[in-house]
Amino acid sequence: MNENTGITYGFIIRYDIGTLFVLSIQQNILIMKKNLTILFAFTLLCAFTFAQGNSGGKGKGKGKSHTVKVKKNKTTAAPKHDNTIWNGTENAGTNGSKVSKNQPRKVTDNFNADYPNARNVVWTKYRGDWTATFSNGLFGRHTAVYHANGQRKDTRIVTPWNKVPVGVSETTKKRFPLFKHRDIVKVETANGPVYYRVPYEENKYIFLDNDGNEVTYDY
Repeated sequence: MNENTGITYGFIIRYDIGTLFVLSIQQNILIMKKNLTILFAFTLLCAFTFAQGNSGGKGKGKGKSHTVKVKKNKTTAAPKHDNTIWNGTENAGTNGSKVSKNQPRKVTDNFNADYPNARNVVWTKYRGDWTATFSNGLFGRHTAVYHANGQRKDTRIVTPWNKVPVGVSETTKKRFPLFKHRDIVKVETANGPVYYRVPYEENKYIFLDNDGNEVTYDY
């Protein structure tokens, strides 16, 4: 009986080991199949991507229609201040002032000396001159115009119609009876005189001094 029992135990042990060995092989086969499936899917994806790239390259220069993305420069509408300051003064073929980042050192030094309390300064170039539009305390936005040599030409302020001198308003009413009351530009020149640029028609204007006399001035 001991021999039979021993044979029985040995058979059971050998059977369990064989079963475990078979199960291990089956598990490895399942893992290999899973890995092969993933590898096959990845290979198909790479082949599809490569084929698309080649088809895009073959279309170049053969008249085939394709979409080209063009990076557009961001543009913003000019503030009301700038529109009023320069309205009607543009040279033919120009698009008004352009933002500048490389103004001459003489220009910036003189501007900082003229307006040490200026805030929110925006530099532009207009008709060959350098312009700085800035906030100056409680007086709203100003635009200072400088020549390339650093000499200030003038400073411009948008002025409500009800704030202009009597001489300016009377001359305007007499000469342009259909004139619509609107903001005008006060021009404080560097050498002293103050002028008012009055727009009487679309893109047409005159300069008047404090007494309402017409004067000649460069834009």
